[in-house]
Amino acid sequence: MKYVIAAVALAAISASVWFFSTDQMRTMMPADTTTNIEVVATTTSKYDNINVKTIERREHEGRSLMSVAYPVTENDAINQSLEIVSNDFISEFEQVAAEQEDLYQDYLAETGTVANSAVANFIQHFDVSFANDTYVAIAFDRYQNTGGTGQSTVFAKIYNRATGDEIPLRDLFTDESYLQKLSDMARTTLIKRVESTAQTLDGSPTAIAEFIERNTELITAGTEPTPDNFDGLVIGEDGTLTIYFDKYQVGPGSDGIVSIEIPLADIAELLTPEVREIFSIAAPVAVQPPPTPAPIQPQVTSDVDCDIAKCVALTFDDGPSVYTATLLDTLATYNVPATFFVLGKSAKIQPNTIADIVAGGHELGNHTWDHKDLRTLSGEDIDAQLRRTDDLIDSIVGVRPQYLRPPYGAINDTVRAHVDVPIVLWTVDPEDWKRPPHAELIRRMTQPVQSGYIILAHDIHQPTVAAVPEVIAALQAAGYTFVTVSDILRQPTVAGQTYRQR
Repeated sequence: MKYVIAAVALAAISASVWFFSTDQMRTMMPADTTTNIEVVATTTSKYDNINVKTIERREHEGRSLMSVAYPVTENDAINQSLEIVSNDFISEFEQVAAEQEDLYQDYLAETGTVANSAVANFIQHFDVSFANDTYVAIAFDRYQNTGGTGQSTVFAKIYNRATGDEIPLRDLFTDESYLQKLSDMARTTLIKRVESTAQTLDGSPTAIAEFIERNTELITAGTEPTPDNFDGLVIGEDGTLTIYFDKYQVGPGSDGIVSIEIPLADIAELLTPEVREIFSIAAPVAVQPPPTPAPIQPQVTSDVDCDIAKCVALTFDDGPSVYTATLLDTLATYNVPATFFVLGKSAKIQPNTIADIVAGGHELGNHTWDHKDLRTLSGEDIDAQLRRTDDLIDSIVGVRPQYLRPPYGAINDTVRAHVDVPIVLWTVDPEDWKRPPHAELIRRMTQPVQSGYIILAHDIHQPTVAAVPEVIAALQAAGYTFVTVSDILRQPTVAGQTYRQR
């Protein structure tokens, strides 16, 4: 593609584009009919050479209702593509309506109860909010209801009006890296929304924490960097990218369709030059790499030579929590050291636990003050997140953390420039926050392990803490020796650089 704009905005439909609601359908169709009725209408729109075709159906004595609208352009290839998209939706309606009607008839025969509402209701709206001589961009908004269960989806289509070719959304971007970038930005924004909402809720700290965790799981799954998760990309004429997520994709059904907005200027490096030109967005300025910091010698805490021994490091994030004391008892029982990447706000509440961690021969790392995605912060705020946590830990135990583990493992050049210690991530991620079954959690924490690996876990989850004894036993039986992150790395490290294993 040489040039394309997806300037689509799901705003109110133009007054010249007509759609029929379910109530309007009932008004225009005889209420006492026992036959299937279809009404097809074509109307004009505010765009030159673009009309609107609407197909309304009432079937099964009004228990099955459908309203499908789609544009008709001057290009036959585009029209054929749009008809295929819409006919697929119509075919799905026919199948679902028939299935729901069979279920209803069985229910009627069994109970004698007559339905007072539709058992299948399919609606497709669309909006054309950008169209010029070369391109047309369309956003489809669908709603499907089957006897009380509703699903809403949004997706976008872009066409070349001259050739009739559909332009993939990915062609707005320079390469496939846009998916990861949008995933990171969307995930950060949505999780911040959840955390903000949690502050307004009444309930115990445990209930609120579970609310955050439950929603974070949905967000994480729904924002994985795949094309299917990001097929609702809509670029508005004001230079804003709106990402629409289907109902249930990143939250409970009560949230409906969820959207976030990102200024195009914030992702200028991802956009093609043609898109940047249309929206008057300056080309991104290359970030000059910071000077290479001097090597830092890790504070080795044991005599174990990990060049010879099979070493592995257990690390725990997001604490301390109410479960950390139990975890420390377990580690003491097995004489196993670990590294704790703690949050400043939690350390402030449990200073005695921080002291117990150090007294037990374990290592402390910085996990920021309150788990914000550092990439979303200014340099000043990044400094505050790290310095505030370091100062607090130093005031409690007289030791400043020598490693940073950024929340979500999220880093960029700005973050690196404000970090004066090595950045430690992980080699093994059991995704314990998803609360897998006990045996599965142990398998995830042990079977992928190799010498020199760093295992990620969270001491804020009771099932994780409960699994630690079996994890230790399994790895020790396999010949592994547990050490701290400093013992794993041992060789000199560099501030701002990332380390995942020995």
